[in-house]
Amino acid sequence: MEYVIQELPERIPLGNQGEKSATIIQFNVGAWQMDYPTGAVLVAANPGIDDGLYISYTRSDYPHNVYVESPSALTLNGKILEWTPGEAVLQVAGVGTIVLHCVDDGVEKRSLMRFSYVTPGHGVSETAPPPLYDYIVKWGSVDATTYLVNNSLDPEVTVIQDASGTHFTFGIPLNALMRDIENTNQVPTLNGDGTIAQILHNDLDTSATLRTDTFVYDGFLITQTRTLADGSFLVITTNTNTMEQTISNITQGV
Repeated sequence: MEYVIQELPERIPLGNQGEKSATIIQFNVGAWQMDYPTGAVLVAANPGIDDGLYISYTRSDYPHNVYVESPSALTLNGKILEWTPGEAVLQVAGVGTIVLHCVDDGVEKRSLMRFSYVTPGHGVSETAPPPLYDYIVKWGSVDATTYLVNNSLDPEVTVIQDASGTHFTFGIPLNALMRDIENTNQVPTLNGDGTIAQILHNDLDTSATLRTDTFVYDGFLITQTRTLADGSFLVITTNTNTMEQTISNITQGV
């Protein structure tokens, strides 16, 4: 699956738990290469130190440690950054985060964070379940969650079936509260344990802060509050244990 760096979805599927080198995710970083021709044209040999692109991630397990993906998992072909998530990334099923970084001239110039999702793996069983029983398990429990997408995009829907039932996720168009704001730079602030505390979306021309994202961690819950400069805000709560995400307190500013 190829994603344009300015139009990343809110959640990116990474593959199935326990797999290795089975999924290739492509990011079109052409826009970054125009702005940062030194850093965005190569993979960083020493992530966070050398110029180049690299990826860090958290997993669904607790505590939410931040890991840096091995440079060997990344390949840059022209404008396309290919990422093959390694075994460590796919070790734990559930919702985590990934951050794409661009270091140029010794300074991190761009970073983008998105939620990630690892589908629970299927263990080996001695006998297959009867078809009717399998049908009842999958469709006997159905739930749905929503998230918001940019007004210019079409609605999105994802269906996941696992041992607990069938789970629908609907992407509903809204506004800049749920997508990256064009022509901005994301400036993250980290907590002492490496988790993300805040992200400022600053205008590249004026340096004005157009949106502020804050993160609060409580066990398996991650509560993110997104606030625009006009006061509009919403709250996104992600349960990294149950893989459920809810959106609430959507308030329009003036």
